[in-house]
Amino acid sequence: MALLHHTRREWPPLRARLSVFGGLDDPMVDPGTLHEWGACTTADARVHRFPGGHHYLRTQVAEVVGRLTDDLLAAYRSPASG
Repeated sequence: MALLHHTRREWPPLRARLSVFGGLDDPMVDPGTLHEWGACTTADARVHRFPGGHHYLRTQVAEVVGRLTDDLLAAYRSPASG
């Protein structure tokens, strides 16, 4: 699932790894805040930043899919314990 906008709510943390993606030049999201997603899990959160603005997904499809594939394979090989 790709979220274009998120309002943080207090939920119990997930016990799953998170892959967090963002555009380097996104005027709507401070790239430094992407690491805050780590508070939403007891496992690790991998942050990936790509060239482009808020709609980087449209221009970085292959790169995003590649990173997501790498993260999924890493999770499969070494499941999170949280």
